[in-house]
Formats: sequence, C-alpha cells, structure tokens
Amino acid sequence: MTEQERIDIAYLDTGVYENPWRENLFETLPEDRKTAEVCRFAIKKSAFNIEFVPEAMKTPELCLAAAGHRGETLKFVPDRLKTPKMCRAAVDSNSYALYYVPEGLKTPELCMTAVKRNGLVLEAVPGELRTPQICRAALKAVDSADYKILPYIPYPDICLEGLKKFGMSFVDKFEIFASIAPEVMTGELALHGVGMDASCLSLVPVELRTEAVCLRAVSGDGILLHEVPEELRTERVCEAAVSSNYLALEYVPKHLKTDRLCGMALERDPLAIRFFNPEQLTPEVCNRALARTDDLRVLRYIPFEEIHLKVLGFYCTNYDKTFDFL
Repeated sequence: MTEQERIDIAYLDTGVYENPWRENLFETLPEDRKTAEVCRFAIKKSAFNIEFVPEAMKTPELCLAAAGHRGETLKFVPDRLKTPKMCRAAVDSNSYALYYVPEGLKTPELCMTAVKRNGLVLEAVPGELRTPQICRAALKAVDSADYKILPYIPYPDICLEGLKKFGMSFVDKFEIFASIAPEVMTGELALHGVGMDASCLSLVPVELRTEAVCLRAVSGDGILLHEVPEELRTERVCEAAVSSNYLALEYVPKHLKTDRLCGMALERDPLAIRFFNPEQLTPEVCNRALARTDDLRVLRYIPFEEIHLKVLGFYCTNYDKTFDFL
C-alpha cells in the first residue's frame, strides 16, 4: 500500500456514507487515486460506493461484495460482470435487485425467491416466467393495499383472488379494478368488479357487459344505466336502475317508460317528471308531483297553464311574496 493510499483510506474512514444528506467522500476523490486498494476499502465502508468506482476498477469480486451486502447496488454493476452467483446474492439481500438482473439470468427459481420476499417485484419477472405459481406467491406476499401488482398477473382466476384480497382494504375500489389488464378481463371478474363498485361498469369491455353484470351495476347505482348497451336495457334492468336512482329514468327506452315505472321514479323524486314521455304528463300526474315537493323547479316541466296560475295564486298574494317566489 502506498503512502497516498494510506492517506486516502484514512480520509475515507472519516465519512458517513449511509446518510444521503452528507457528502460522499469517495465520490469526490480524484479518479486517478481510486486504486484497487482504495476501492476495496470504499466498498467495505459502504456498498453504495460501487456507483463511484471507475469502470476499469470494477472487478467481479468487488461487485459481488457490494451486491451481496446491498442488493440494489447491482444497478451499478456492468452486465458483463453479472453472474448467477452475484445475482442470487443481490436478490437474497434485496428483492428489488431483480430489476437489475439481465433477462438471460432470470431463472424461475430466482424469480420465485424474489417475489416471495416482495410480491411487487413481479413486474420485473419476464412474461414467460410469470407462471400461476409465481403469480400466486407474489400475490400472497403483498399487503392488502398493494393492488398495483394486478397489471402484471395474466391469469383471470388469480386476478379474482386479488380483487377479493384488495377489496378488503380502504383503497378506492374503482382504482383496484382499473388495474386489471383489459385482455385478462372475464365475465366473472366483471361481475365481481361491479359488485365492489358499480361505477366499474365503465371499465368492463362492451362484449362482457351481460345482463347479469349490468343488473348488478345498476342495482348499485341506477345512473349507470347509460353504460348499459341499448339491447340490454330490459324491463328488469330499467326497473332496478330506477329503484336505485330516479335519474336513471332519463336513459330508459321510451317504450319501457310505463306508468308504473314513472310512478316509481316520481315517488323517489317529483323532479323525475322531466324524464316522462309527453303523453304521461297529465294534470293528475303533475298535481301529484307538486303535492310531493316544495321544490318549485318542478313547474318547469308542467305544461298546464292552469296549474301554474294556481301555484302563482297561492304564493303571490303580495309584492314581497311575489318577489321571493320569482
């Protein structure tokens, strides 16, 4: 060891390398003074120093020492130096090291080890290695809020298991369902999704919007009737929608707006008369709507002058009341 190396090592020994807010002394050392001896000491001091080792000085032994201690430092190891042994040591240290393992060195065993420790690294597993076994192991390893694993699971049945797991968390159910890849979507997933959150119907491919799926969605929130294909807006579906939300009446086909269905909507909110067929706005219906609400906006949808005059006569008995009414 030269005198300069001893000086540099003593200098490096005073640094605090695990604190990102402190200056990294090895990083500031001139390149020509980063000898093999100094680099070995720097890596012993902190594996993260491998980032600042000159490329020519990065040996397999030095890189293995760094990656084996802090797996994420595999990022700074040249691919030509990465070996199965080094990659395994890195993944054993930190599952996220799998992101920096060359594709040709990612084996089923290595990927399984990584996802068992941290399921979210399933993203780094090549598509051809994402077997049901690896995907299930990854799903088992994540927390109940880690729904962002779902886009990387290509199996509908395992995605369904994921929906059930993540659906128990406080995460927005729409966001969870939106994470499933469209090409993986099935009728069973769609049915479960709209059961979690009716608005998930908007994420279901049109070809999977069956009567059962649509019925469950509109039963949760009738306004989603506008997402139901026209040919599936049956009497049963429309009735379920209006029962859930009177505003669904706007999207009910004209021939299905029966007096019974309209009456059901009116019972929930008299303003529903704005969606009635013109011939259904009889004086009896309009008076019934008026009798059930203090919201005089309902007058906008009543086509009978005599009813308007009657209301005006009731409310406008003097200037102040007329002013307030208008």
